[in-house]
Amino acid sequence: MTSPMAIDPAKQGFMDTIALNGAENASQALSRWFGRSVQITTGGFKVVPLEDLAELMCGPEEVIVAVHTMIAGSLGGHVLLAFPEEVAYGIADTLMQQPVGTTVTLGEMEQSAIQETGNIVSSAFINSLANSLGVRAVPTAPTLLQDMAGALIEPLVLEQAATSNQALMISASFKINDTELDWWLFVLPDPKTLKVMEALLT
Repeated sequence: MTSPMAIDPAKQGFMDTIALNGAENASQALSRWFGRSVQITTGGFKVVPLEDLAELMCGPEEVIVAVHTMIAGSLGGHVLLAFPEEVAYGIADTLMQQPVGTTVTLGEMEQSAIQETGNIVSSAFINSLANSLGVRAVPTAPTLLQDMAGALIEPLVLEQAATSNQALMISASFKINDTELDWWLFVLPDPKTLKVMEALLT
C-alpha cells in the first residue's frame, strides 16, 4: 500500500479549479443532453478515507444508483458517480419528458438514460483532471449499479485497499430548471496514477 495522500493546502486551489472546470464542461454537455439548462455546482476535490465513502453519501443501508466507469491510460482507476435512488428516477423522468415521480423502477430505457448522464458527468471531470495533471485518460463503457450504498461500494473499496486507503471525492448538485439534485463523484486512482498525483499535489 502507498503512503497516505493529502492535498497540500497551497495546491487546494488547483484542485478546486479542476473541479470547477469539470462542472462547467459537464453543465454544457448536460444542457445539450437534457435539452434545457443544467447547472452543476461543486466545491473542489478532497481526499477521503475509503471506509467513510458510504457514510459520506447517505449511509450504508440507503439504496443508491451509481454509474461505474473504469479508466485506462496514464490516469487509471475507477470512477463512481452515485445518486440517491429518487434522484436517479427524477433524471429518468426528465429525460423521458414525463412528470417527476412517474419512474419507480429502472427499465431498459431508464437505465440507458442514466448511464449516458453518468458517462457525460464522469467524462467531464476526469478529462479536466487528466488535462490539468498532463496525463491521458481512456474511459471504458459505463456500468449501471443499484444497491445499498455499503454493498455497492464494498467491492471497489476492497480492491482499492491494496493500493491506498483513500479516494478523491466531489460532492455536488446539478440544477435542472428549479430542481436541485444531489450526487457524489468518487475517483479511486490506480498505483501509477497515485504516484503522479502525489508528486503534483503534495
